[in-house]
Amino acid sequence: MEVNREWCEIMYKTYQYLYYRLFKYAQKTESNWGNSAIPQWVALFSISILIFLNFGILLFLLDIFLNIQLELSRIFLISLVILVYAINHFLFFKNKKYLEIEEYYSKESKRQATVRTILVWVYMISSFVLMYMVLPQMKHG
Repeated sequence: MEVNREWCEIMYKTYQYLYYRLFKYAQKTESNWGNSAIPQWVALFSISILIFLNFGILLFLLDIFLNIQLELSRIFLISLVILVYAINHFLFFKNKKYLEIEEYYSKESKRQATVRTILVWVYMISSFVLMYMVLPQMKHG
């Protein structure tokens, strides 16, 4: 099966934009509250948590719809968390890539920013709502 290069590029740009929005939100929060957190680290942890959350939802959906039950060890899950964090660190921190991402997306039009920000919020809210719906099923299922 051949992976479409254009599709991969779109997914990568989308992932970068998610990071950018989390970064900008952390920057704004920091300036409003005088918090000393560094926005690029807040965005890194936030995007890593979202990916891990989506991984949990995916496992649950595999169980429900395809009856595939994976028994994952604590060591595997810890390794997965570290791997997700390491990949994100590489994607956004190597050569201070987060600065290039900020510069690139700061040039978007007001309309683009509005539409994209809405899509980011829909994704994040959907992730948390799905996890909220999945958690009770995981405990009882």
